[in-house]
Amino acid sequence: MINVVNGYYEDNYNNKWDCDSFTQKHAEECAKTLINCINCIDCRNCIDCRNCSGCSGCSGCSGCSGCSGCSGFQSNPNRLILSNIGSRNDTTYIYWLCDRTEVICGCFNGSLLAFEKAVIKTHEGNEHSQRYLQLINQAWLAMEI
Repeated sequence: MINVVNGYYEDNYNNKWDCDSFTQKHAEECAKTLINCINCIDCRNCIDCRNCSGCSGCSGCSGCSGCSGCSGFQSNPNRLILSNIGSRNDTTYIYWLCDRTEVICGCFNGSLLAFEKAVIKTHEGNEHSQRYLQLINQAWLAMEI
């Protein structure tokens, strides 16, 4: 059941979708994709998240914003996102917080170190390898700051 409250479509778990950005039908469709999420805003396809906004495909997060596919972050992680990369010309997401990293790239989901090893093994020096390794180096540098 979706109700309009203060300019938002709101479900029974206090998840909300902005009335200016979503139709009621779209908000109802998004609400069906949230499993055990509470107090999230403009999210979809998430599981067990709390107090997030603008996320998609996340699980077990709390207080994140604008994430896609991450899991288990208890505050908004830093991120590096690059579109149009790799053989699938897709988007790669690198998240980090303190000493924890997570990379989401196609079917890969794991740490930055594991991603680096997978790139070297999978692409063996081709043009995709070079671009991925540049992105990985940017992430390592960003984490040092």
